[in-house]
Amino acid sequence: MVRLVLDGVDQLQQQIAALPDTFAERAHGMVYTTAAHTRDALRNAYPPRRPNSRSRFEPLRDVWFIESRDLGPLQPRAKVAHREILADWREHGTKLRTTKRGWRRGQMPAAPVFVPIVVHNRRVMNEALVQLAEQVGLTVTRG
Repeated sequence: MVRLVLDGVDQLQQQIAALPDTFAERAHGMVYTTAAHTRDALRNAYPPRRPNSRSRFEPLRDVWFIESRDLGPLQPRAKVAHREILADWREHGTKLRTTKRGWRRGQMPAAPVFVPIVVHNRRVMNEALVQLAEQVGLTVTRG
């Protein structure tokens, strides 16, 4: 039989319960502000729709949205996503297409925009959240 003993869990629960409500509200605001900033940066990164285009697809700058994925008052989560397949194709590209006879029909090269913008904005948000936690009195270790 294995017995696991965790010391300090009761103290941690008391400290979390003692956190001011403004901490959760400010953290929630930071997460959703970062998500809105990321969405706007992605909208500006893609070109506008050409006026003479007859494509049935939406312009890629209008397909980004924020989806709420909160898990509680102290776990705010926001997902920036798109609803258009062309955004995925533009990000990852397509493979080389050929006909049955071997004629090449080309490929769409990858033009990664999403990952660099998200990584930069997430790094800035994490630093702001660490500063907020340290202001409240929590000890934050970076590892």
